[in-house]
Amino acid sequence: MQAQPGARPYDTVRVVRAGVFEISLASRQGPGRENNEDAVFSNPETGVHLVADGVGGLPYGEVASWEIVQACTAIHAADLSFMDRLEWLEDRLLAANHTLYQAGMTAPQAFTMASTVVAAQVEDDRAGLFWAGDSRAYLRHHGRLVQLTTDHVELRDRRRLVTRLVGATPDPELDFRIVQIDPGARLLLCTDGIFDAVPPEVIGATLDLERRDLATALLEAADCYSGRDDATAIVLRHVGGTP
Repeated sequence: MQAQPGARPYDTVRVVRAGVFEISLASRQGPGRENNEDAVFSNPETGVHLVADGVGGLPYGEVASWEIVQACTAIHAADLSFMDRLEWLEDRLLAANHTLYQAGMTAPQAFTMASTVVAAQVEDDRAGLFWAGDSRAYLRHHGRLVQLTTDHVELRDRRRLVTRLVGATPDPELDFRIVQIDPGARLLLCTDGIFDAVPPEVIGATLDLERRDLATALLEAADCYSGRDDATAIVLRHVGGTP
């Protein structure tokens, strides 16, 4: 499951069951935007899930986020261990960085083409997270909303400047952590079109809803709060049991 670049509002909406997780994803173009620079990808077979946000103000933001998706569509060997799968995912993100950086630097007039990313390799009740920039991962469980990622941003002249990106430098820095996902918990991956528009308490309450399409519910919340940016979310809800 993946979002096509330039998708119209709410064109990308999916809900599937995979193992112990019910997975929903949704993406929509920001009102008045020329295209959707967010991209989303979810492959229950490999356990790879990600959102990426092409950097506004730089050329080809939608191409940058889409390249990260394309790099992660490959299928790794089914018998890989969890740690090997994490290494594979990191390699794919670094490959996307190389492609984007080289494309920009070898153009007749060099330019930067870059994107944020937060990617998860999920297996059973755990997830390994890689991220760069200010796309985020949250965990919702027992009434608590915990931000799992740390934004790579600096405040300059009262503006938030993203300091780490995929595609901006030849050697990107990806942060990493492994988290436990217990039965009943929700893992959320989202772009800033969600968390900049929707207050944390509303994000938490939305994730508690008894809806299968929780990602769509988050987009609806962003619209209620007049969110103007592209908005994208993946929600993995640990429902336990077997398919």
